[in-house]
Amino acid sequence: MMGLDCATQGTMTVAGKKLVVIEKDDQGKPDIGKSLLAAASRPTAGCSGSASCSCCRSITFRAA
Repeated sequence: MMGLDCATQGTMTVAGKKLVVIEKDDQGKPDIGKSLLAAASRPTAGCSGSASCSCCRSITFRAA
């Protein structure tokens, strides 16, 4: 996360929006990493799935 901290000058915000980082252990296996990313990227129940949706804009994933 050091790159995000540096890129945001320590604020962890972009355009006034706080960055949310979800860390998951992919065990170094690409197939597990892909499935974790797919699960983290799915819209929540009742979500429109559009780029303007607040729950979709807040999804960030970083493989461990």
